Amino acid sequence: MPRYYFVVTLNGETTEPTEPVDLPNMDAAWEEATTAAGEIIRDCDGQLSVDGKWQIEIQDESRKPLRTIRLVTETHE
Repeated sequence: MPRYYFVVTLNGETTEPTEPVDLPNMDAAWEEATTAAGEIIRDCDGQLSVDGKWQIEIQDESRKPLRTIRLVTETHE
């Protein structure tokens, strides 16, 4: 079974997982990432900073990036 890492970065601080997650395929990994992204954004509860960046990156077992979900906030003057 393929193994995936989910690396989360919020405003420059990265959380590096120490153990991969076993999932049947990339579709399952994408579903896991999009579900987690939705939950994290919902739980921000107004705490996401302006001009900030948040992302979750899916990596394979060798730590090669496969897909990234990215949320960027910007101020326009």
